[in-house]
Amino acid sequence: MKILFFLNSKSKGGLEIYTIKTARKLKEKGINVHICINPKSEIEIKNIKRLNLLKALIEKYEIIHFFRSQDIIFSRFLKAHKKFFTNMMGLNISKKDIYHRFLYKNIDKIFAISNAVKKELEENLPVGKGKIILLYPGIDTEYFKKNRNLREKFRKEFNIKENEIVLSMTSRFDPLKGQREAIEAFKIIKKEFKNVKLFLKGAVENKKYFEELKKLNVPDVYFLNFSHDVRELLCGSDIFLFPSHSEALGFSLLEAMSSELPCVAFSERAVPEIIDNEKDGFLVNNKNLNEFVKRTILLIKNKNLRKEIGRNAREKIIEKFNIENYIEKLINFYSQ
Repeated sequence: MKILFFLNSKSKGGLEIYTIKTARKLKEKGINVHICINPKSEIEIKNIKRLNLLKALIEKYEIIHFFRSQDIIFSRFLKAHKKFFTNMMGLNISKKDIYHRFLYKNIDKIFAISNAVKKELEENLPVGKGKIILLYPGIDTEYFKKNRNLREKFRKEFNIKENEIVLSMTSRFDPLKGQREAIEAFKIIKKEFKNVKLFLKGAVENKKYFEELKKLNVPDVYFLNFSHDVRELLCGSDIFLFPSHSEALGFSLLEAMSSELPCVAFSERAVPEIIDNEKDGFLVNNKNLNEFVKRTILLIKNKNLRKEIGRNAREKIIEKFNIENYIEKLINFYSQ
């Protein structure tokens, strides 16, 4: 089976990283995967054949898989038996005009990464509901898991004492991701608990926002250099904060829960599909910052609760968001 992943993106956010990870997993299963990615992309691609646009246009594939709606226009020119599209962003405006009917006519199946996204697509795309399929993505639960050595390494590097509590957040820096809310919550928490630190890590695509956050100059808030691997930070953390305003799913949340971190999140869009409130995490309604602080403090005070919530969180991810299950289902769709 010869498959082309088409991703004309220069960004290095969760969508791009996940597309590459999916391609690698398919290759591990013996599937011949090529990728056509924007030549200015900074994403590192190893052991996968990388094509420029001209080469992709010449070759013929059994499957072409798109991951951005902006790229679907190329489906008119790329040759394949079947063409799939995974929508990882959702859609809040109607695209049922003639142009989009013409465009989506070339797509055989559309995968929605959450029920929230599926509902948005059904309401706004010019396709029958039968063409839109819920397919939860997954993460590598063997890669994202507790690791004592990584925990010790991280905490030693930042001189974190055993009795100190590390709060963390791993998302690209963007106002909708909620780093400002995380810092505001931390400022309140810090008044009561002197032994807490907050670590923020993510791609800096909104430099103005990033600099605004740094200028807040809040003590014990650390801005870490971006890298694709967040395991050390997750393993070194005690609580994960996720005050995102709108998530089509939330890959950083999946990775944190797989690492057995208790998470406190705003109950927005697809997040309730991941967290069962008070069982494997805490959901906060209406973006209520005071309630967000209360839930975080509850975890700071209770180590046993942190462990219980963390264990339940990992069980949820293994059961529902495991990348091996996702790859198996994806291959089945490719083979139909």
